[in-house]
Amino acid sequence: MTIVCRVGITCVDRPELLRSLKSVMRDIPKNWQVDLFSGSPQPGYLDPVKQRWPQISVHHDGQAYDVVQNTVRALRGIKDACAYSLLLQDDIVVCKRFPQHVDWFVRRYRGVGDVFSFYTPYRAVFKAQLAGQKFWRYPANGFYGSLALAWKPWVIDGFLRVLETRPQIHARLPKTFCMDLRFKWFFQYAQIRLLACVPNVVQHIGKYSAVAAARGKTRPLRSCGAFCGENNTPYRR
Repeated sequence: MTIVCRVGITCVDRPELLRSLKSVMRDIPKNWQVDLFSGSPQPGYLDPVKQRWPQISVHHDGQAYDVVQNTVRALRGIKDACAYSLLLQDDIVVCKRFPQHVDWFVRRYRGVGDVFSFYTPYRAVFKAQLAGQKFWRYPANGFYGSLALAWKPWVIDGFLRVLETRPQIHARLPKTFCMDLRFKWFFQYAQIRLLACVPNVVQHIGKYSAVAAARGKTRPLRSCGAFCGENNTPYRR
């Protein structure tokens, strides 16, 4: 069977994980492969995941990985033998029929986009929804919020190659910003066409947001009302 999408979920030992997987896994089709990449060394915390979702390939070697290391690890693991790759975090919920909407969006707009975001806290997405738009051209110089990104495989290859060949860029960016600054820099450097889905089909449920904390905010970033709802579909086709 040909794998249409390889999904990489980065995770650590925190309470949102099972809630997030319950939402993400409910509509996963058989031609999608899901891999879970653990950044926590704690033994046993993924046992409930293995019991409930045996179809998930769990990558847990007992080593501790920071957010940057684990995200790079996930990208390496999901970039081959698929039409596109989907990188998710472990503190999200998604809309009903999420895989079908992702697949439709990527295929519909693959001629005008290279990376596709299914979550953004920008109010512009809400305004685009009110205007009846299906996508919003996400400015690369304003990127943040890497909760749910679909990638063409060649874009992942380019990003990983830049991290290897230009280590000074990687080294000077703080790890506390997760991957957002690295992605933002690369999207601008490589002139990647970034599209955001309208409306958002993913919502952040985590109690902590690195980007929000860096901006002096105490509450995590949400999607400014543009999330269609976990039990809703964004539109009929």
